[in-house]
Amino acid sequence: MPLTIATSAVPGDLPQKLEAIAAAGFAGVDLAEADFTGFSGSASDLAVIVAGHGLTLNALVPFDGLEGVQGPDRIPAFDRLERVFDRMETLGTELLVLRASSLPDADPQPDRVQEDLSELATRAKARTLRVAYQAVPWARILPHETDAGAFIADKFGAGVQHIALLSDDIFETSDLLATSGFQCLAIPANYYAHIQSVYDLDEALVARVRAENILYARDGGGEYFQIYSLPIIGGFFFEIVERRGGYAGYGARNAPIHIAAQSRLPRPAGMPLQ
Repeated sequence: MPLTIATSAVPGDLPQKLEAIAAAGFAGVDLAEADFTGFSGSASDLAVIVAGHGLTLNALVPFDGLEGVQGPDRIPAFDRLERVFDRMETLGTELLVLRASSLPDADPQPDRVQEDLSELATRAKARTLRVAYQAVPWARILPHETDAGAFIADKFGAGVQHIALLSDDIFETSDLLATSGFQCLAIPANYYAHIQSVYDLDEALVARVRAENILYARDGGGEYFQIYSLPIIGGFFFEIVERRGGYAGYGARNAPIHIAAQSRLPRPAGMPLQ
């Protein structure tokens, strides 16, 4: 997996961001929709700039306001999606991150959301494109990662997506897993620079979680550690977690990170396309 950073994490206009990203040694970028909107050229122009810096465009993030749109506004919403798909094909990226709709008048009824996501999947499959679904706390539709996972499993026949196991010492568990040949999901190095900045973490802790591909979150006095396995049969995977200091969440900030990391892997045999 190429070392990747989101354009939204770098200051400047889009050409300046790409130049800085390439100079810093990154190999790939996740293009923020807002950065493209502020770009003065076309998608073709941007593709030339990206290639000129030796970068690959791994994903377009995020697309919002699709599912749950009611009445005559539904057709324009899907027309907008098709224009984004056109842009992705021009840019040479196959992954779109769909953010759960934050439109205040979106219909949150599960059957309606299922209909819209099924239509999305059909259109993406026709173009050989992929979509990752991202829950966010302010969304009108499925605001929690656990809600999104439960909905996908219930409505699209995914069955059991993964099993989470609780550890009382994540680092000891990580060492034991490594000794046994456990294959964990590789997390991009730029994620660890991000969490060090956000949480003001000790460099020794950052170095250790980076070396062992451990995700980290903190809320108040509580801490949360996560390890993901590589997907195995049908895309099924394991998650190992440790909670400290009464942490009660599920690492929602880390959801886009592990979803993007999983999305860039080859699709396991037997894993459905939608």
